[in-house]
Amino acid sequence: MYKRPYCWRPRLRRVHLQFAEVPKPYTILIVDDHFVARCGLRGLFETQPDLHVVAESNDGESAVLAYREHKPDLVTMDARMPRLNGSAATRQILKDDPDARILFVSSFDSESDVRAALAAGARGYLTKSAEPTELLTAVRTVARGERYVPRGLAEMLARAEEPHLSQRERKLLTLIARGLSNRYAALELGLSAGSVRIYASQLFGKLGVKKRGELVAIALQRGLIEANREDNLAPQNTLGPTRC
Repeated sequence: MYKRPYCWRPRLRRVHLQFAEVPKPYTILIVDDHFVARCGLRGLFETQPDLHVVAESNDGESAVLAYREHKPDLVTMDARMPRLNGSAATRQILKDDPDARILFVSSFDSESDVRAALAAGARGYLTKSAEPTELLTAVRTVARGERYVPRGLAEMLARAEEPHLSQRERKLLTLIARGLSNRYAALELGLSAGSVRIYASQLFGKLGVKKRGELVAIALQRGLIEANREDNLAPQNTLGPTRC
């Protein structure tokens, strides 16, 4: 009886191919009263596969209407515009949608402009002089719901928030930086040791520190004292030891 010769055949398994879903691009509303600026932003965004411009507006009022119509993931907002400025438009958009994500892209970088934008609810602020790579980073950061303020603007805001120090507090800060204790600082200032302790406590509170080393470090960082000035940091301990 004829038998068919054995022939090994591999078992074929059904393979279910799974294709990764391509994430939807971030939709963007561009708001700027200058046509050239809007064209520049659109041209940059259109080179990125994950960014898609859905609308443009040339003033704050039309921006509010465009946001209601398109509900974009991100708004790039100019600061100063006719009819309704950027801060006012931001407040109106956030009133309609508290989750709106707004990034200011403006020619103005004054403290008042930046503070007004952030106080209105913007999640970021960038100047038009920024490099394209930084602008794209800021756009994606804010579109994700995070905040973006470049270091230069953040440092400007921090300097503007420096606590007010009286002349006596500044003098005491200088003496502390020289290493003098409250007792010997009191002799320098012509005050009682108790009064100096009160002033020192006020300094700690205003600068948000608890130790003298931290106080001096923060004062140097914020420019309240200068490291290269002999009257600030010279190790003058002519009055005795630094124990209280």
